[in-house]
Formats: sequence, C-alpha cells, structure tokens
Amino acid sequence: MKVEDVAVVVQDNVPNQFKVSIGSKCMLMPIDSIVASMANQLATKIANNNPSMQFSDLYNIYYNEVSDFVSDFYHKNPDAVLNLFDEEWEEAYHHFKFEQNTPYFKDLIVTFPDGSEWSVRLMEIACLYAEKVCGLKEDEISDDFFKIRDDSLQNPDMLLEWASENISWDEIQDMVEEIKRPQPELNYASYWKASPKRIETWSNMEIYEDIELDIDKDELS
Repeated sequence: MKVEDVAVVVQDNVPNQFKVSIGSKCMLMPIDSIVASMANQLATKIANNNPSMQFSDLYNIYYNEVSDFVSDFYHKNPDAVLNLFDEEWEEAYHHFKFEQNTPYFKDLIVTFPDGSEWSVRLMEIACLYAEKVCGLKEDEISDDFFKIRDDSLQNPDMLLEWASENISWDEIQDMVEEIKRPQPELNYASYWKASPKRIETWSNMEIYEDIELDIDKDELS
C-alpha cells in the first residue's frame, strides 16, 4: 500500500476541519491534513531510530491510529487548538493509546500459602482461554481466536475464575515470574487452584511504549 492510498478514517459526527496552531499562527485545517502531519512526525521519529523499518509502512500504521486519536480528541474538546509541532499532542496521543490498550496490559498474580507471589501476563491466560474455547492445538490460530481472546480481556474477573478452574500450574509455570518469595519454597502445583488471585494493571508508561514499538514491528514482519 502506498502512502497516498491511505483512506481518511474519521467518525461521521466529527467536522472535517479544526483549529490548529503552527508557531504563532492559529488556523483551520482539514482533519486529513492534521492526521497526515501527526502520522508523518511519529513515523519519521521511529524510522530514524530503526533503519530496518520502512517509513511508508510506519506511516500507514500511524495514520489509522492517529485518525482515531484526533476524532476522539476533538469530539471531547471541540474548541481545543492543537499545536502541531510541540510534544503536548504526542503525549496526549500516547495516553490515548495506553487507555485504549489497558485491557492488554494486566497481570494475573497468584499468592500461595507461604506468602510467595507469582505473576503471569493476563494476555497469556486469554490466549489459553481462546485456544481451549476454539479447540485449537498448540501454535494453531483460527479466525475466531483473536476475537475470543480480545473479548475475554474485557472481562478479567471471568478470566481469573476460569484460570483457577481450568488451568494447571504445569501449563503456566514457564510463563510466570516470581515477584515475592519467602522460604522455604512450597510445592506450587499442589496449591495453584486454591490460592487467591488478583488482576493488576501495568503502571509504567515506558513499558507500554516499548511494547507498542514491538507490536508495530510484528505488524510489519
């Protein structure tokens, strides 16, 4: 896909132009031009730091993502004026993406009777859930897999309960990270199902931005 072939993606109830500031000037600009400018800035920054990534591919990815951000921003702030060339809009964009993807950035933490705590990404649990619901073998992916996985991530309490009843410690022990360990060590396989569990959202934005870049690389591979 060429850069010029990207379609304008905006919500129907959003006007086709908004106020922006460029230097000391304030003007009305078509929404597709605003989105194009922002996507260009983001893609250029990533491409300059990652020579192996194609600018046109990055631009296409960011164009659609920024379209959602701009539509959401002006829908919530119809009289706002965005400065196209400062860091404030980029910070707002990353915050928007973080909130949008929060369901993906959670951990399931299990506490064993000895007080030790172990963490596994909720995404891993959701993948196991989707595999079992779809009846897939390891490394298989069906058309329904991603929808079932993503839908389940919107209901973390369901995943927590499902994990306790349907997953063995042996299935996840290579995925977990120990975050707290008293001594002596328990036989965790015996206590996995009955031990209390909780869901926690990631708190470090820098981790999210690193993973966002990894996701972009995966989409381009």
